[in-house]
Amino acid sequence: EVLFAQAKEGVAVADMTTLWEKLLSKKRDFDLTGNGVNHPNDFGHRVYAQVLASILLPPQESAGGKTASTTATPVAKAPEVIRLWPDKAPVDATTSEESDAKITVHLPAVPNGTAVVVCPGGGYGGLVTGPEGHGIAEWLNRHGIAGIVLEYRLPKGRSFVPLMDAQRAIRIVRARAGEWKLN
Repeated sequence: EVLFAQAKEGVAVADMTTLWEKLLSKKRDFDLTGNGVNHPNDFGHRVYAQVLASILLPPQESAGGKTASTTATPVAKAPEVIRLWPDKAPVDATTSEESDAKITVHLPAVPNGTAVVVCPGGGYGGLVTGPEGHGIAEWLNRHGIAGIVLEYRLPKGRSFVPLMDAQRAIRIVRARAGEWKLN
């Protein structure tokens, strides 16, 4: 309910919980996940992609007046890498640390004004930036969506540190929205 209260013009909620509950009423969790717990397998990833695409991609009309799928578009330019913290990164109100946290901005050739900050997984032991980061950003680009890949700091017992990096990434994206042709 808290998430749905955030939905408004320009903010969508992908209700994966209800969908997963429905799927799990018909399938075993091991049929949908790679580890039997919480990491989707290829079918689970396809489910996520379909839900996100239905929210992010407008339907397109084909020549015959029927809805057609979105066609691929080339990436406009090489991705831009931006450090999250130009100086030291905050750890708490009084402590900071050196950090290599960054975002890589993948902009589409034909933007539709939408952006997604992608936070790759890795179980807080590492980051899987290839398929779960840049691969997703490139897929988003083919659909006119800017993909912003966040390489956040690992928590090392400080669960709030990755969240601070995610918040900083969102602030940077919002601050540069005009430059990157984002709504």
